[in-house]
Parts: sequence; structure tokens; C-alpha cells
Amino acid sequence: MRARPGQRSGEDLRGAAGARSADDRLPAAARELGLPSARLVADGLPYGDWLVAVFERWRSARPRETRVRLFNEIIRQLCGSPSRSESIGLAPVAVVVVETDGGIEQIDTLKSAYDGATRTPLHVLRNSFDEALFEPAIVARQIGRDALSETCLSCDLAGICGGGLYPHRYRSGSGFRNPSVYSRDLYRLITHIRSALREELAAPASRPSPAEA
Repeated sequence: MRARPGQRSGEDLRGAAGARSADDRLPAAARELGLPSARLVADGLPYGDWLVAVFERWRSARPRETRVRLFNEIIRQLCGSPSRSESIGLAPVAVVVVETDGGIEQIDTLKSAYDGATRTPLHVLRNSFDEALFEPAIVARQIGRDALSETCLSCDLAGICGGGLYPHRYRSGSGFRNPSVYSRDLYRLITHIRSALREELAAPASRPSPAEA
């Protein structure tokens, strides 16, 4: 489900549809193109605030109605485990795509950054998948903090956010070595979840924590 500020808390809509698992994704955007129009709200964090509202609705549900991957992965990392999602964290991306013409490319989410962002010179008839590990564009997604911008490295949440979804960082001239175009929204969400987790851990044992989702 894509984040749409102004929409009702997404948990209600997912529950009505009978969904047991969902992934709240921020809309396609990049430093190069700027943010979707909702971001033009003066001095606001519409996506961050919306996701916090969804988190609070999700957190308060007893029993838990839906697994929301973004929230679960943030909680996993705050508890010391690595992320299992490319949207958040510093875990290496271990996936390539074989196109119908045999070309070996990076994953399709990169297509929102610029034309040709997924392409490599590799082909299944000429190259092995091991060779893909030496392609500079793919290497950049395996090296964690070393691929982050100076701005990200100076952030106290760098290890949790991981710079955000890779396509959201693109800007011509500096490539993907930028903070996510949603960096402030992600900071808002992650710090809120961190505070909620601390509150839950300090509460009496009878109250389930969000980590039990």
C-alpha cells in the first residue's frame, strides 16, 4: 500500500479487505525530481505524520490485525537484528533481474530514478551471476555505510534508516550518494517507533509490545 497523506489510517482499509500482511511504501520520487505534491505542505511532514498515525493504529490493535513490513523491519533493527527489506536499513541487496532478452539488471525499483538505471553490460549467455557482484552499481548496494552520503553518516539513525530506499536518493551529478528525498519523514517515523518501543519495554509485562507483531 502506498502512503497517501490525508487518507484514513490504512489499517482500517486493509482490515476491511481481509489483508493479513502489507507494506507501506512511499511514492516514487528522487532528489532529482523532488517530492510528490503532498510534500509542498508548508513546514510539514505529511508522509511521516501519516505513517506515524498508521503505526499508532496498528500498534493499538488487539489482537494484531495486519503485519506491516516497514514497521516490523524498523522494530527488528531497533532490537539489534538486520533488515530484511531494501526499503530500510543497510542489508546488502542480493537480487538481480534477468530480462526477457537475457540481460542481467538491477531490481526494477531503480527504474523510477532515471532511464537505464537498472542496466548492466552483463548477459546470461556471456556472464555468470557471480560476475554481477563486481559491477560497480551493484557493489554500491553491498557496502552498507560506505555508500552513504556525509549527511547520512552524520545522522544518529544512519544504521536504521540506511539512507532510505535507493531510488529515492538519486540526483544527477552525485548519483545515489544523497539522503532520501523522504529523509525527514523517515526520521519522524523511526524516532516515533523508537520512543514507542521504549515505552512498551518499560510498561508492565501484561501489555504486548509492537515487537510481538
